[in-house]
Amino acid sequence: MKKTGRMFGYLTLGATVLGLGGLASCVTPGEKLRPRAAFDLQCAEDNLNMTELGGQCGVVQFAEGEGCSMGVSGCGRRATYVMVGSTWVKNDNTIEEEDKN
Repeated sequence: MKKTGRMFGYLTLGATVLGLGGLASCVTPGEKLRPRAAFDLQCAEDNLNMTELGGQCGVVQFAEGEGCSMGVSGCGRRATYVMVGSTWVKNDNTIEEEDKN
């Protein structure tokens, strides 16, 4: 009986470790968008500001997302992106922001 309990404990521990390892590889939609927006806006990722515009953008994506839109601005430019399946698509022209000084 003790061997069965110990075996169950090892199996439970193994499943937990595997599950946590899988979560570590998941990224939020915004993290997936940042490199794409940096390329489109010709701006370093650290200089980008991201704003949720609609949908469930803050949810970790385990499957294809729908209804998520994000605004991204930086380096005097801004653009709007929508999640199509599991890919971000820029849905407008890049806008040059006016200098507010």
